[in-house]
Amino acid sequence: MTPAVIADPVAAVLARCQHFQNVREQPIASNRSPEIDYWLEATGVPFGNAWCAAYVSQMGLEALGAAWPVLRSASVQQIVDWAKHAGLALEERPAPGMLMVLYFPAPLNRYAHIGIVAAVRADGSFTSWEGNTRVAGDPAAKGLSEREGYRVALQTRTVTSRIRFIDWTVLLQKRTG
Repeated sequence: MTPAVIADPVAAVLARCQHFQNVREQPIASNRSPEIDYWLEATGVPFGNAWCAAYVSQMGLEALGAAWPVLRSASVQQIVDWAKHAGLALEERPAPGMLMVLYFPAPLNRYAHIGIVAAVRADGSFTSWEGNTRVAGDPAAKGLSEREGYRVALQTRTVTSRIRFIDWTVLLQKRTG
């Protein structure tokens, strides 16, 4: 059975991301809530793990079903490795729908945070839907690291040398082209 063609897959994924904008860890810093537990379970990892990649994986799958071409994983680095293996470049410039991956140097030396680009601004910055993130200035985020947040949020970021983008839509075009 061939998956249904979705007229605007990027819009569908972004709408699904926005649907969960109020999800927060319960309690904060637990990596747990009913939704987060579901996303983690869907990617086959235990409750309480970091969940940004599980969120991204589930948003794509819920929006596009079998047409979602991205590896289902709770590991950002696994998604990056999959993308490279699939022939997708790690792009330097964002576009709506692309996956944003954030590299963490020592001690991790790997990509360890992910989101989905919602929009690109005229100044080159971008907004992205991210899970397991924090909002700057939020008192609830006090003491949380850059890669361990507590909620789903639309973040505004500036492109830096630590951020790359994966254009998964190329794979959809290959399937339908």
